Amino acid sequence: MTGLVATNITVELAAPDLRPAIFCEDSENLEFSKWKTPTEVEADCLVRFQGVRRATIKDFPHEGKLRVFIDSESGGEIEEK
Repeated sequence: MTGLVATNITVELAAPDLRPAIFCEDSENLEFSKWKTPTEVEADCLVRFQGVRRATIKDFPHEGKLRVFIDSESGGEIEEK
C-alpha cells in the first residue's frame, strides 16, 4: 500500500480488544491523524508497523495506559507529531 491518508477516525468497541488499532505491513508514505481510540492495558501496542518505509502519526490522543504506543519492525522513517 502506498500513500494512505486516514484522518478524523473514531474507533468504538463493544468489548475489550487486544489487537492494534492500526496494523500496516509492507507499506510506504502513510499518514494517520486525528484518531480517537480506546486503549487496553494488556494490549501489546496501539499501532503496529512491519515493513513500513515512511509513516506519520499526528494528533492521536489515547485514553488509558499503554505498554507501547508504536511497535515498528520497519527500519523506515516513522514520525510521531
